[in-house]
Amino acid sequence: MGRNKRQGPRPVEGAATPRQRRGATRVAILVPNLFLFVPVEVAVRGAGAQPVPVQEPEAALEEECAVLVVDLAALGEKAPARLAPVCGKGIVVLAFGPHVEGESLAAVRASGAVALPRGAFLPRLPELLKVALATATPRG
Repeated sequence: MGRNKRQGPRPVEGAATPRQRRGATRVAILVPNLFLFVPVEVAVRGAGAQPVPVQEPEAALEEECAVLVVDLAALGEKAPARLAPVCGKGIVVLAFGPHVEGESLAAVRASGAVALPRGAFLPRLPELLKVALATATPRG
C-alpha cells in the first residue's frame, strides 16, 4: 500500500537527514543585492550545501556555518577587519568585490579570505565551493 501525502516521500536508505546535513554543509551568504544573491544561492544548493542568509559576517559563527560567501560592498572599507575574526575561527571565507578595488581585495586576502573580482568570482563559485566544503572544518 502507498504512503499518503501527509507522510511525504519515503526516505532514501543511507541518505543524510536535514539535521545531519546542517553541520559542515551550512554556507552563510552575506550578499544584499538580490541579483547577486540568487546565483550564489543556486551555486550553494548545487554544491549540496544549505544556504543561510546572514546580515553580518559574525553571524556565520552563530549559525554554525562552515563557509561564508560575502559581497565586500556590503562591508565597505572595514571589510578586512570584519572578516579577519571569522577567518581566524576556521570558517572558509569566499569574498568578491568590484575589480577596480584591487587594494581592498588584496587586504581581504591578507586577512585569510579567498577574494576575487566579481566577474571572476561568480563563474568560479561552484569550483570554489567544492574545494571549500571539502576542506572546511565541521561546525556544530
